[in-house]
Amino acid sequence: MPTALPPSLHNVLSHDSLRWVFVGGKGGVGKTTVSSSLALALASARASVLLISTDPAHNLSDAFATKIGSSPTPIPGVPNLSAMEIDIDSVDVSGLDPDAPGGAPDPRAAMDAMDAPPEVRAMVEEMFGAAGGAAGGGGGGGGG
Repeated sequence: MPTALPPSLHNVLSHDSLRWVFVGGKGGVGKTTVSSSLALALASARASVLLISTDPAHNLSDAFATKIGSSPTPIPGVPNLSAMEIDIDSVDVSGLDPDAPGGAPDPRAAMDAMDAPPEVRAMVEEMFGAAGGAAGGGGGGGGG
C-alpha cells in the first residue's frame, strides 16, 4: 500500500500521478475559491487542467469573469486551464444504481446520464479503464 503524503499544496503540485482532486464541504466554506485557486496553481505545473463544478449557483463564471458552460471552456489568460459547470438538476440519474457492486454506479453510466463531453469521457476511461469499475466517494469536482 502506498505511503500517504502529508496534505500540502507542494505535494499536490509535485506528484504527477495525482489525476483527480475533489473539493467538497458545506455551503459557504469556500469551495469555489479553493478549487479555482488550486486549478490555477495546477495549471502552472501541468500540461492540462479541467475544473468541473456541480454547484447550481454556477460561481465559476464569476470567479474567472468569463461565461463557463456545460462543456470545457478555456479560461482566458491561462493557456492550459479549462472549466465547465454541470447543471446537476438536468442530469437524469434514474438509471443509475447506487447499490451496484463496489457501492457506486459505473462511472461511464454517470457520463452517459450527464451527456458528458468527449474530453471528460476520455478522462473517466483513463481513470477507470475500459473494463469498468465503480467510482467511490462523491460530490463536487470543485466549485460551490
